Amino acid sequence: MTHDLAQIKLPFGVNGCFEGQLPRQRLFLNRPAPATIDDLAGTVQHALQSPLGMPSLAQSLVAGDRVVIVVDRGTPQAATLVAELWKVLSRAGVEAKDIVMLEPAAVRAPRLPDPRELLPAEVAAQIPWILHDPTEEGLCAYLANTSSGERVYLRNQVIDSDFVLLVGPILQDPLLGFRGTASALYPGLSDTAAMRRSVGQGHEELDANDVRPLRQLIDEVSWLAGTQFCLGVVPGATTGIHAVFAGAPDPVLRAGQESAERTWAIHSDDKVELVIAAVEADATGHNWDQIGQAADAARHLVERGGRIVILSQVSEEPGPGVKLLRAHRSAKAALKPLRTAMPPDVITAGRIARAAAWARVYLLSAQPETLVEELFLYPISESVEVQRLLESDCSTAVIASAQHICVQR
Repeated sequence: MTHDLAQIKLPFGVNGCFEGQLPRQRLFLNRPAPATIDDLAGTVQHALQSPLGMPSLAQSLVAGDRVVIVVDRGTPQAATLVAELWKVLSRAGVEAKDIVMLEPAAVRAPRLPDPRELLPAEVAAQIPWILHDPTEEGLCAYLANTSSGERVYLRNQVIDSDFVLLVGPILQDPLLGFRGTASALYPGLSDTAAMRRSVGQGHEELDANDVRPLRQLIDEVSWLAGTQFCLGVVPGATTGIHAVFAGAPDPVLRAGQESAERTWAIHSDDKVELVIAAVEADATGHNWDQIGQAADAARHLVERGGRIVILSQVSEEPGPGVKLLRAHRSAKAALKPLRTAMPPDVITAGRIARAAAWARVYLLSAQPETLVEELFLYPISESVEVQRLLESDCSTAVIASAQHICVQR
């Protein structure tokens, strides 16, 4: 009997690509990565001229304003976004010498490439690009008390500025529900106490739109700081951008949430026997956090005892939480020690452990096979092994850019 075959093409890693096929009746879900914006510069200019909830950016500025631009880590096409912002700032009479560009601290995230690289050389030379260090004394000052009486400290330049402009991605987040807008400001531009509060297990029981205490605190800090303008982007495939929103923090976050849900959320009550999840290098690089995100999405789609295949080229050494898994007799047994130790990559380690306890997880990567096995995963060395799995008689889901996917029920 001849089957109608579905062709599968999944980019992964930096330059990998899996191509395979399976009978179409067994392909229950095939989720490609979303389209990305071709004319990003034009789209950004339109958003800045017609922002949400306020006048255009140019009308919001005054010549001589001291401006702080906070560029969050993991922002795709950050240099293009900054270059388009500079066009508006300069036309409004803001001088390069009056601009400071800040990158928030992060518990686990690589630094951005220099976001000034597309600015004219004489402009870039006058704008400092500073990575905030929460451990350095004297960088933060008292801002205010929150409604609950918590004292908030923020970077001096933010408090002393005339205009604060936040730039960053809007995506689902295990701690915040949605990351974006004001989460670029706090806790990453605060002190070590604030940073410690941002480390947690996430909220498995909550939907992305449910109320999160940390998200509420972040939004209150943004209001206390008088944040005027946000430029939020919803990532597309690899380092591309799918959507751009500009304006006041609240409407930008709402619009970004709606776009991210349309783009990256999967709503499903059905489970399959096999999930193929591809992980692409993106604006955050290519790392174990992405593996954890993909494993978590796949776990919510696969039936207990089913199979998950994660396609990657991850070569970096795992963090302390992921390494901690190796010290235990099973993935499930590692969950409680993880909650006790609370390493900086606790969310990533927990996601990998829960997926491995739920299903048989195969990993294609640049890691040593012995390491993969010690993490209770099954190493794959060649993509031809993935095709063999596809030839089994299993209901199958295929997910591109799985590090951004959020499964909701």
